[in-house]
Amino acid sequence: MIRRRRFGLQVVLFALLITSCSEGGGVYFDIVNQTNNTVYVWGFYERCEDSPGLRQDYYQIRFVAPRSSFYYSSGSEGTPHQVACVQVADLYRRLLLSEPYEHGATYVIQEGATPIDPDPVPSIYELREQSWLEGQEEFISEHPYKFALSSAFTGYFVIIIFLGVPYGIYRTRRDSRERSWRVEAENARKNAPPPGEVWR
Repeated sequence: MIRRRRFGLQVVLFALLITSCSEGGGVYFDIVNQTNNTVYVWGFYERCEDSPGLRQDYYQIRFVAPRSSFYYSSGSEGTPHQVACVQVADLYRRLLLSEPYEHGATYVIQEGATPIDPDPVPSIYELREQSWLEGQEEFISEHPYKFALSSAFTGYFVIIIFLGVPYGIYRTRRDSRERSWRVEAENARKNAPPPGEVWR
């Protein structure tokens, strides 16, 4: 019964971890390009005012042809649920639009649109890459409950590995010795002479 409860607890913890760390959905919106030029469009993970940000802040750069509409559709690759801003730039990478992301919204680049910022957005290869430590700090600050759950899950299995496995080995060996002793005692009882007889 105890082992079944432990197994059930492990299954529940694993399910909670998977549920909390995997987000469904994706990034979906429409871009209407009313200009005579091709434009870039992408999702930006941070707030619009934090642009240009870091290399990891850019999600799925696409092209939109002149005088056309484009349905930006991207599934659950990476972490699309964190996209916070939609940005559109001309071929010189000058921003024509930078607005908060809304699922299923339509963003229009009007004819004759002028850059909202004369300075071009740097190429992602020119931007600084976020370090692993910075990424962990950002994850903890943005998702404290997920960090707590994953830490508890990891700690639980660390305890199982470093304490449970040695204890299991110890119990197995002890049970094996006890079985051996019982067998020897039973054999000795069977082979013992009847009362009154003497060993020869």
